[in-house]
Amino acid sequence: MTTMARVISFAVPWKLVRLMQSIPGVDVVQLGDPVSFDYDVNMFSLPGLRGVTIDTIPNTAYLQATTSRSFDKFTVGVVWQGSKTRPLPDGVERSIDLATFSRLFRVPLQFVSLQLPPVHLPNVLTIELPDFADTASVIMGLDLVISVDTAVAHLAGALGKPVWILLPTVPDWRWFIDRTDSPWYPTARLFRQQPNQSWSDVVDVVAGELRKGLKVQQGGYLDS
Repeated sequence: MTTMARVISFAVPWKLVRLMQSIPGVDVVQLGDPVSFDYDVNMFSLPGLRGVTIDTIPNTAYLQATTSRSFDKFTVGVVWQGSKTRPLPDGVERSIDLATFSRLFRVPLQFVSLQLPPVHLPNVLTIELPDFADTASVIMGLDLVISVDTAVAHLAGALGKPVWILLPTVPDWRWFIDRTDSPWYPTARLFRQQPNQSWSDVVDVVAGELRKGLKVQQGGYLDS
């Protein structure tokens, strides 16, 4: 009897190809739809098909970066705008206007913009990020990521890096309700917009938490 080899292939957009190649157990990562296969499964369907529950989510880092960007001081990566290509109102509700978000930059830390397309701001580092493997490399060198609900937030969590995620009153289902942590990512901390609350209130809370960390340890930061 001939034993057929099992091959697991991921079909992803080009910006994800290099990053997905870091996942253990994935044999082929390719652009577009697979040409030949026995089973075709949407990745979002896998937890249900595998019988995963909230109590059995692996809750561990599962992506790796091949390189790590280094910074000379405590550095925070930031994203304030969700993708404008997603259907409204989702893309709007999970975004914060820059004038409001920039209040964080008053905290005396070094910030790096992970926003795409790149936005050049005074006193904020901007790095070219051609694909998600490049973004992962930068994130691995950061001490903290602060982001609205974007792919960067998920990427930081999947890499096992500390990430603070700012959520609208009605968030995506993956963040559940009334939790300040995430069963998906053990390093995530959730900051939720309350009913009738503006994004300014959320940003002020996050800025306050950053300042608390600076007071706890001079010249460094404690994220717990």
